[in-house]
Amino acid sequence: MLTLAVPKEPGWYLKPSTILESRALIHSLRWILYNLGHTSNLEVVRDGPDIKEELVLFLNSFYSPERVSPDYSFLLNLFAHIWEENTFANLIRRMPLPNLDSVLMFIDGLCWYSLQAPPPADDSSPWNASPVVRLVIAIKCFEGLLEELSEKGKKLPRTPVAQFLTDLDQHPLVEKNGLLTVERNLEYALEKLRWAQEVNKSENRHGAMMRHFDYIFEVQIRQIENRLPDGYNSHQGMPQDGNPMSRISDNKDAKHLLMEYIPSEDVVSWFAFREKLLFGFLNRTDVEAGLRKWFSTYEGLIICDCEHIFSFTLPSGAEPGVQVTCINCSTRHDVDPRDARII
Repeated sequence: MLTLAVPKEPGWYLKPSTILESRALIHSLRWILYNLGHTSNLEVVRDGPDIKEELVLFLNSFYSPERVSPDYSFLLNLFAHIWEENTFANLIRRMPLPNLDSVLMFIDGLCWYSLQAPPPADDSSPWNASPVVRLVIAIKCFEGLLEELSEKGKKLPRTPVAQFLTDLDQHPLVEKNGLLTVERNLEYALEKLRWAQEVNKSENRHGAMMRHFDYIFEVQIRQIENRLPDGYNSHQGMPQDGNPMSRISDNKDAKHLLMEYIPSEDVVSWFAFREKLLFGFLNRTDVEAGLRKWFSTYEGLIICDCEHIFSFTLPSGAEPGVQVTCINCSTRHDVDPRDARII
């Protein structure tokens, strides 16, 4: 994936997850503003301590350079540079309070635009599949808008951010670099998810893992299907008050997005083994036990009614109800892995 190296920080790069987490920060700041009585649509209605200092206190408590990795500080300060400030904390302090929520809202929009990157496709630019590239291009277009407004002596309008992003899809710089519209990206992502869901159902013979990924695909497919008619305009994606949970009104959405999903013990065990195998330390005995549990197979023979004898294999996690097909007469035979015997 195309990305950016963090200046003066060897080995650090801007990740899509950093953009996603930065959106969470922006949402939190806007939610604080809302609860303290100020949004872009309201006047300040609360007296008391300086609201902006309370925002900076929250920022420094969780996202100060000492508390986060260099890519987070780099991205937040990159946003600050749009308004010619050297740090994100200074942007909050020096931005007039009546404009601050709008500024945060547009930063949220820039991140939202970048995260519409679909899976890579052979018939589209690799830049379109990179959230980081999409973010850089969106920032350049946004800076051009601010410069144009400044030359005309105008301020940033209170245009709905979703409309700004929709217009951005038609910007010459966006089209020149091969970025596709949100509708095409969502349609392609949906196509890939449906394909992956079917492959999972037909090829994944580990029952617990198959059900786990089927559930994950179901959640993703439903959310993208709901977004198709509205493109960038998403009350959950860009909540007006910063709190996406306040915009959930559908019971199924509530189940998918709010209720705790508890995967099976087998699924938890696999991901724990995978993490330790790739990123931690396992001794030889644990590696062998894990490989035996997850990658061993049962092999068996079946004598079909057509008198053809054929062999089959099943993964160690196969469950009752698996069927295998005779290649001679196409008869399907039920196989219960619990009947397997180690010899």
